[in-house]
Amino acid sequence: MIVTLAQVKTYLGLTDPCQASGSLTVGQLYEIKENTSGDFSNVGADDNNVGTQFHATGTTPTSWGDGILYIVDETRDDRISALLSIVEADYLRIRNIPFIEFWADATVDDATLENITIVDDTDAENLLDITDARKAIFKSLERGMVVSGTGVQSKIDDYEYDLTNDSRTIEMDDVATATGEEVLITAYPAGADYTAALMIEYNLYKRHGFSSERTGDYSYSQEEIVSGYPKSITGMIRRYVRMV
Repeated sequence: MIVTLAQVKTYLGLTDPCQASGSLTVGQLYEIKENTSGDFSNVGADDNNVGTQFHATGTTPTSWGDGILYIVDETRDDRISALLSIVEADYLRIRNIPFIEFWADATVDDATLENITIVDDTDAENLLDITDARKAIFKSLERGMVVSGTGVQSKIDDYEYDLTNDSRTIEMDDVATATGEEVLITAYPAGADYTAALMIEYNLYKRHGFSSERTGDYSYSQEEIVSGYPKSITGMIRRYVRMV
């Protein structure tokens, strides 16, 4: 995906209220924000690690300790999650140029994508065509581009293409979360994640009677609409690719 739920919430400054003591509400979704000594396993948590989410099955944790929980706005998060694929399709429609795709190997302990091949390598018969296609991919890459695939959601920090040794490596700014061989990777333009977050924000307000009076740095009520979005957003979507 261009952007994740967590990234959208970060970009848009969406925060959930916190709780560090007292009773929980049965059925409410909580997320462990901070914790070293609290124990929430008796009220639905699979573990007590920071980032774990759970629907409360009881009101009184074994121990609050120094634990702090987010009280997650589940309805809002579900709406954002439902918009992730819609906004990606809208972004592609407005840009009108396919995203870059390739196969790569990813590991959890190394912030790299290795053994990169083009999507149709296995079907190509002409080695020269394959080589040219690989070169074209790397000429189209830029630092800061969003790379996404199974277990991978990061940005390009650097990349290397050694034609002599047939070495193709992309260094990311974060490690993969899952090990995978021949993971299908999509590379989105630099800044696409932030633009997509703004598109999601606009959709949320547009579909629920938005006005210019709201939280955030942007007001869409008086803007020109282009391709279904305010011009300030569509203007951030690049409609060209570098010549290769």
